[in-house]
Amino acid sequence: IGAMMIPAGALTLTHVTQPWQFCLVFGLMIGFLGNATLFAPLITTATRWFERYRGLAVAVVASGQGLAGFIWPTVFDVLIADYGWRGALFIYGCFAMVAMPPLVILLKGNPPGWSAMQAERVSDDRSAFRMGSLSENVPHALLCAAILCCCIAMAMPLVHIASHARDIGYTSSDGALLLTWIMGSSFIGRLGMGAFADRIGGLQAMLIGSGMQALGILILAPFDNFAVLLLGATVFGLGFGGLVPMYAVALRSIYPAKGLGWRVGVIFLFGATGMAMGGQLAGSMFDWTGTYRWAFLIGFAFNVVNLFLIVTVMTLRGRPQPLVGTTA
Repeated sequence: IGAMMIPAGALTLTHVTQPWQFCLVFGLMIGFLGNATLFAPLITTATRWFERYRGLAVAVVASGQGLAGFIWPTVFDVLIADYGWRGALFIYGCFAMVAMPPLVILLKGNPPGWSAMQAERVSDDRSAFRMGSLSENVPHALLCAAILCCCIAMAMPLVHIASHARDIGYTSSDGALLLTWIMGSSFIGRLGMGAFADRIGGLQAMLIGSGMQALGILILAPFDNFAVLLLGATVFGLGFGGLVPMYAVALRSIYPAKGLGWRVGVIFLFGATGMAMGGQLAGSMFDWTGTYRWAFLIGFAFNVVNLFLIVTVMTLRGRPQPLVGTTA
């Protein structure tokens, strides 16, 4: 569905004439029926196919989104300059229509143990999927609250770093460089943290990623020196890039594979909500105070809450076992 709706939405957008039509098509086809149907299932699939290197596999899948965010803006900039925004969307839609469905077909096979997983699901609940008891879902609820807090903190520099750079006296190009630096660092952070999680466990990797994100925000908030801002962008990018995919790895270490799809979907629903809240809150704080520094510090506070929630889950579940050396 997602592989067809994203290009179909892009091609449909080339014919809209009103702003509300643009928002409706983009939100419904590319967002709700497109991107939303791809990310969580792809992450869940990676957790089911891999045991020994599950953290790295999830990180590789998630890094595609970060790498795309690094590449496509530049491509669109050139296409829009040459063909206009309608022409750019038409070219992208044609490319996605040719490229995405065949790639999804490559994932058609079932992961190891699929038949046993299906039989177990049926035996648990013959009428619907089993959501589990209240006590069973406490770690899941805590992780939902954790990703909400970390994404509120994450969105503040991520959405507003370019504007913050201009606000403190730098050019638009300097602001773009900081954002590009963050995205490039996040790509490295995802791969590195994924490999790290295979040795120490998903929750421990989350704790490290969250700590790095908090440190990066703390560096970005008070300083004006561009070299220091680059340092903060590097630490922040490595942290946030490695943090988000680890929620799926941590879930898979706590819950069985049979019901993981809806749990991953709920986790990333809370994450997307946090991103929206963080971006809006930082903008409102700037309108009120005239600076992004206070918004970044509020983001740091949300990040501290995220660290507390991760430690709470670790305390409830005990030390997760490393995945390296286990068998499929």
